[in-house]
Formats: sequence, C-alpha cells, structure tokens
Amino acid sequence: MSSRALYRLGGAALLVSAPIGLLGHLLLHPPEHRLEDMLSPMWTPAHALIGTWMVFVLLGLPALHVRQALRAGRIGLAGYVGIMVAGTLLVGAAEFEALALPVFAATTGYQPLAALDGPFLGGALGILQSITGTLLGIALLLLAIGTWRAAVFGRSSAFAFAAAGVAVLSFPLWLALDLPLGIGITLAVATLALAWPGWQLLAIAGLSGSNIRAEVTAEPVSS
Repeated sequence: MSSRALYRLGGAALLVSAPIGLLGHLLLHPPEHRLEDMLSPMWTPAHALIGTWMVFVLLGLPALHVRQALRAGRIGLAGYVGIMVAGTLLVGAAEFEALALPVFAATTGYQPLAALDGPFLGGALGILQSITGTLLGIALLLLAIGTWRAAVFGRSSAFAFAAAGVAVLSFPLWLALDLPLGIGITLAVATLALAWPGWQLLAIAGLSGSNIRAEVTAEPVSS
C-alpha cells in the first residue's frame, strides 16, 4: 500500500470517528446505568456506536504512527501501543454492555447481574473499564509527547492528544461528582480531539506519493 493511501484511509477513519462518538456518547446514551436505562431502545445503539467509535480511532492511528515512528521515539511508541491495547479492551467492554446487559436486565432472576453494584458493573467489568481508561489516558499523554518531539505533524495534534488524555483521566472525577455537564464536555473533548489529527493525515496525503518505507524516513512536514 502506498503511503498516500494509508494516510488517506487513516485520516478518514479518524474524522469519521467524531460524529459516531458524539452520537453514541452524547445524543443516544441514556442518562444513567440503571436497569430501566438498559431496557431503553437507545441503550444498545449507543454502546454499539461507542464501540464503533473506538474501532475507527484504532484503525486511524497506525497511519499516524507510521508517519512519525522514528522521530517519536520510545515514548511515542509506548503511547501508541498503550492506546491500541486499551482501545481494544474498551471496544470489548462497550459491546458487552450493548448486547449482554440488556438481556440480563430484561430477564427475571438475572437482573442483579446488570445492577450497578452487581458482579459486572460493580465488579470485573467496572474494574476493567477503570484500568483501561487510566491506561488510555496515560497513553494519550505519552503519544502527545512523542508527537510534539517528532515535529512531523503540526503542534496542534500534540495538543489534541494531550487534551484527549486529560479528558479521559478526568472522566472518573466528573462521574463521581455526578456532574452531567462535566461528563458531557469531557466526552466531547476526547471525541473531537482524537479526530483532529485526521485532518493533518489527509493534508500530508496530498504531499506524499512514495512508498511507506520512504515516508517514515522523510523530513518533518509542517501543517
């Protein structure tokens, strides 16, 4: 695959992730995680879209990594790997919430499994989401540092990853304080910030037509 095609696909995937994430996080998701919310007709589409949002983010990031890999160093690599691992786990968690929890909530005798203090949300699934969310936030900050050091993309991409990392790490605080506005702003910032580098990938795609190996050793491109 040519580098131009890779950058175009990666950039398009990141840009497409934004409306999908906003739709799932902010427009369709029920206000709480109560049993009645899980039985809402919006519950499954919302969590399916949240999982799909992260899939598009994961599909777009390899193009960015290829472009700056040699210049981002070990910090950038650690951030990239951390995002891929945490993102993959969060996709699985989102799809479990989309498909399994409504079934438990609708089935007499299994409803305690779907409760907030049940063995999933209050146990293994909740712990998994907390750990992967923390890993994702830290990895985004590492990628921000690597992107800044690489100087392949405009500094705005580094700021975007940093903003997404801070937003992800602050999410548990707003959740604990039960502040819907803070939760909404945090999700919007993370979603839009992760999509921003897609514009720069598409811009670079117009400047590069050589193969991938040539591109990863190319001089920095300002944008």
